[in-house]
Amino acid sequence: MSFLSEQLGTDSLGISLIISAIGLGKLVKLSFSGRLSDKMGRKPLVVTATFLNIIFLGGIPLAPNFQVAFVLALIAGFSYSIMDSGTFPALVEAFPENSENSGSATVLLKACVYLSRGNSFTDYDCIFYFT
Repeated sequence: MSFLSEQLGTDSLGISLIISAIGLGKLVKLSFSGRLSDKMGRKPLVVTATFLNIIFLGGIPLAPNFQVAFVLALIAGFSYSIMDSGTFPALVEAFPENSENSGSATVLLKACVYLSRGNSFTDYDCIFYFT
């Protein structure tokens, strides 16, 4: 964290604010991204979220100061919110016959993402073993 503090010209509190900006961006965008998903469709939102995530991941290592990093973190929050509003309804629609399975599939997706982080256990392994 000292590297980020040095690069962005801030202290630990500033780094914590940048991390919090991701959640703030998700919270702000989540309130209307569902309606946007219904109007535009799922695929355009997923593609948009992917590009926003590329902007965040490409920009955050190059951010010259705290303000730029904060804006990029907000963009990351927007990206995560848009991605959720496009992918989770698509996952629920994948099980149209039985609505009980769609809720299980959403939980399964979150479990696969959680289990695959930081382990040698990849997303594909998780999906393979659970299905």
